[in-house]
Amino acid sequence: MVSVVCLLMLAACNGLAGKNGKKLNAEQLQQIGENYLSAGDTGLALQYLTQAEKLKPNDPAIHYDLGLAYGARGLPDLAADHFNKSLALKPDYAEASNALGVLYAERGRYAEAEAAFQKALANPFYQTPHYVLYNLGQLYEKRGDLAAALEKYQQAVRVQPAYAPAYLQIGIIEEKQGNLEGAVQNYQKALQHSPNMAEALLRIGLLSYREGNFPEAYNSLARVVRMSPDSESAAEARRYLEKLPAGSGS
Repeated sequence: MVSVVCLLMLAACNGLAGKNGKKLNAEQLQQIGENYLSAGDTGLALQYLTQAEKLKPNDPAIHYDLGLAYGARGLPDLAADHFNKSLALKPDYAEASNALGVLYAERGRYAEAEAAFQKALANPFYQTPHYVLYNLGQLYEKRGDLAAALEKYQQAVRVQPAYAPAYLQIGIIEEKQGNLEGAVQNYQKALQHSPNMAEALLRIGLLSYREGNFPEAYNSLARVVRMSPDSESAAEARRYLEKLPAGSGS
């Protein structure tokens, strides 16, 4: 005899019925799919979003969500297919253009990535252009053009002054260029807006170590280990903590 729990699970997996037994509409299926996607469960996200697509095959937002889900699932070809479908239905869909650009950049298709990012920026109603500016900065860094990358990161923080990842990248570039004071200032800005950004704190610790400021190095590096003990940043922090003179943390 099939249990009630099993029947409910079957209905949920099929994306057909809600708590009251009624069939879910496309918007409800999409919302459930988005919730599973946010939770990192791409399998269930795809099940619900695929059901939503069957009900509304020409909805650009559903195709965008499917692109995100397939991308998170490690299926870039299917992700690109849905992003392109989304843009065919809504050419000024900036979020889809940005996501497609990220996908292209990850696959080394830099010219196509840049074109997708620029298309996203061309939409004056795009609410989060700092994401695209940051992604362009990342792209230019991959190309080795640090000046262009720095310009995009600076534009990103002008658009969104609380965007910590851009401050981190500005600091990294300034550190490469020998502007250590400017680098530290930007790492501190990154931490101001994202206190748990371990990489920014690690870089402050490493710069302090190189300058012989061992107490500051200890404080920063030890905090990285406490904050994110299993991360690569923590592993690097431990290597430098072992090099510090005795009493640095006093």
